[in-house]
Amino acid sequence: MKNSVWIKSILIFLAGGITTFAYAPWYFVFILPLTLSLLFFYINTATSKKWAFVFGFLFGYAFGLGSMFWIANVTLVDTKVFSFFTILLPIVMAFIFAMFFAMPAFMSLFAPAGAKRLLAWAGWFTLFEWVRSWLFTGFPWNALGASWTGFLPVLQTVSLVGVYGLTLVTILLCSVFALGKNSKCIPVAISAFLLITVLGWLRLLNAHTDNVIGVNLRLVQPSTPQTYKWDETKKEENVRQLVRLSARKNDAVTHAIFPETAASFFVDQEHWKRANLIPAVPQNGYLITGGMRMPTNEYDISYNSVFVIDGNSSNIVSHYDKFHLVPFGEYVPKPFKFLVRNKLIHAAPDFLEGPGPQTVKIPKAPPASILICYEIIFSGQVVDKKNRPEWIINVTNDGWYGNTHQPAQHFGMAVLRAVEEGLPVVRVANNGLSGVIDAYGRIVAKTELNQIVALDSPLPKSAEKTLFSMFGNKIPVILAIICILFSFKKKKTLDK
Repeated sequence: MKNSVWIKSILIFLAGGITTFAYAPWYFVFILPLTLSLLFFYINTATSKKWAFVFGFLFGYAFGLGSMFWIANVTLVDTKVFSFFTILLPIVMAFIFAMFFAMPAFMSLFAPAGAKRLLAWAGWFTLFEWVRSWLFTGFPWNALGASWTGFLPVLQTVSLVGVYGLTLVTILLCSVFALGKNSKCIPVAISAFLLITVLGWLRLLNAHTDNVIGVNLRLVQPSTPQTYKWDETKKEENVRQLVRLSARKNDAVTHAIFPETAASFFVDQEHWKRANLIPAVPQNGYLITGGMRMPTNEYDISYNSVFVIDGNSSNIVSHYDKFHLVPFGEYVPKPFKFLVRNKLIHAAPDFLEGPGPQTVKIPKAPPASILICYEIIFSGQVVDKKNRPEWIINVTNDGWYGNTHQPAQHFGMAVLRAVEEGLPVVRVANNGLSGVIDAYGRIVAKTELNQIVALDSPLPKSAEKTLFSMFGNKIPVILAIICILFSFKKKKTLDK
């Protein structure tokens, strides 16, 4: 008995780790029927809720380690010295992932074994994954539905039900094989997958390829090393590098876009420094750049912002302030303020929080929703629903993470948001990956990691409003609840 439990535990842990290869940059999505069916088989046959919890925890922990090991690189950027936090951060993040697998596994055992338990597992997991997106400010990295980013026909499903709805579909279709080869659910699942694929393929076949007339974008990726970014001796050269890349043969460019905090100064206050950016765009052009905004004369109060700057006058036309700040990166949560006071951790002054998603006017281009860094990963929270934009601009740094898979997965989430909202996404990173994604998730232009480049691209037109853009995450939440309710239905029409 003990040997059997150990073997199961090892297999489930390995399956969780292998599942991370379904995501960028590998996209081995067709391993999911194997790993998810194994997970559900052990949950479905668990002798107690405790063991279901353990199996879910082990799978989720390995998945979390595989998904988040890149976060350890953050602790090495400045010091290049191995530290306690290098080990602690991935362990903590993996534990968080593990709990969001373990709890739905535990809850699913309240339903009878078989197809009903599968419904319960899919419903509970989807609800807990959605909760992970907002609990304690949220961290919806690598939602299960995001594994389809590299397979566009299936990814079109998120235009209807969002990424969490695709999570629900993925669990139902990929876990069904655990019910046994004689289960009537298996041919139904295969047929459903084929139908979803065909419908997605037809949507792509009929998708337009039109561009916005008169808009020519230049995405500037300087690949500035993170150790140089805030070095006082390097700041001027960093700006010159951006301007050189942007000014080269730019006669046709209407809008140059720089990454997050590309201008490492107070753009609204330091006018003379802002004027040095003007050669980046031709006459009558506009510069869109990340930088800091200081609303008062107090240098310890600022926003992480994006500015739209007139290339003729260097005046700021409009701006956007980041509202979804990174805990411990851009602010220290109140429960941990004592660590700063006691000098256990070093922290710069907190950034202020912006008002939320906004539609920003961009001269000579359609209005846009601007998102900074990981704001792009929050499904249903990327546009102003009352004032729909026509494209999304996402500026980020990503220089913290080295040659890990983080930039590729971060880019993949921009693809998800494009399909969900039916809006093109223009993503500009300090250190890859930058690119232009149309409203159907097709990549129009893209840079490589560590590439120093100015990438020119047209701006694709937006698509019609999607079902998800109108109703948001109400759709997957309702579907998950329906699955849970059906799992308790006494009639046995769903059983094998």
